[in-house]
Amino acid sequence: MNHKTTSLRLFAAFIWILFMVAVAPAKEVKIFLFNGKIVQGELLEENEEHIIVLNELGQIKMQRTAIESVLYLESSAAASAPHPDSAGVAPLNDLVVVHLTNGETVTGRLVSKSLDSIVMRSEWGPLTVAKNQVKLIEYINTEFAERGETVVARLTNGQTLQGYIFHEDKNTVTLITDIGRLTLEKKLLRSLEYHVAARPAKTVSAKRETVAPMTAMAVKSLPPSDLTKRQDSFFAGYTPHLGESFSGGVVLGYSNRYLLRRFQSFSLNANAQLSTAIFSLNKAYYEANELPGSMTAKGAAMVNSLLIGLPLHFFPSENPPYEFIVRPAIETHLVYKSLQRSYPSFPSLNTDERATDFRFGFCTEVGAEWKMSQQWRLGFSFAMHFITREDDYNSFNIILGTRLY
Repeated sequence: MNHKTTSLRLFAAFIWILFMVAVAPAKEVKIFLFNGKIVQGELLEENEEHIIVLNELGQIKMQRTAIESVLYLESSAAASAPHPDSAGVAPLNDLVVVHLTNGETVTGRLVSKSLDSIVMRSEWGPLTVAKNQVKLIEYINTEFAERGETVVARLTNGQTLQGYIFHEDKNTVTLITDIGRLTLEKKLLRSLEYHVAARPAKTVSAKRETVAPMTAMAVKSLPPSDLTKRQDSFFAGYTPHLGESFSGGVVLGYSNRYLLRRFQSFSLNANAQLSTAIFSLNKAYYEANELPGSMTAKGAAMVNSLLIGLPLHFFPSENPPYEFIVRPAIETHLVYKSLQRSYPSFPSLNTDERATDFRFGFCTEVGAEWKMSQQWRLGFSFAMHFITREDDYNSFNIILGTRLY
């Protein structure tokens, strides 16, 4: 083979390569920028610093630092490709309940997930939630026709709950109540009473693409007999002494508690209380240094208190029959004392002392309450009262709780 033939073959191969490149389909790309814009066109150049594409606007050069992701498409499929999310993949469409770290939930369709956020589609529009605010994503396979229906659930132990059906399957039913989401096993369920036709009101006006806390739906208030939001309590107790001067007495009082915020395992409440403690005189303390019969003493003490506190109620389970209570509080006291000394042989030494003083103080109380029925609760507590410039006292109390109005 001579050199002329070899040259002709090489030239023909070169022309064929140019022809194949010319007729080969151009690579189409979709480029997603951090500012939210999308650029689609024919890929002309790509390197570590920038990408150049050609579309109807001309050649567009984009720096790598401004690009979030790139989706490569064949030209034949570019026009029909589904619109991807910001992660460069086809949108998801899962029905989910997202549990936030602040205890609230939001329901919708999961559109996409990235390393730092998730995108949902709810009835209020698109929602973007930061991953650091998400505690759990619960996947629900079916939307139930009864979701949102108002019911009264009656349990086999006699307890009654009212709320909205959130989820139901073969073994459990989940209700949204004003104390949170409760999942009940059907074997413990006696009946579901459908007595209110109104659908739950939507109270969340979430902004588009916001990460503000959201709630899936509002819960209608339970009947007045429910003690979750507010409780009136009457208590009576025994107090061993008030210092050395006064011996054991009784404590009577009224307390009003209002729920501020409920979390998964505890709740924060506001509390106001009025109480009266009455003490008898410790005669032995005054007569110890006197000859028997030479002096007699009588008197009493009464402490009227106004208390404002922030009780914490702790729950051992999701819907417990009892709660543990820790209550720090500040107090104001009106302390009245009387002491009469009588000397039969020396009447001129007789004394009659009376004093009324206003004092500040604080209280720490611990105890527990049991649910006796939907209308009544019974509890026990131990309270320590510290009074400035006055003797302190403790009390052991029995508490009866209900709702008066």
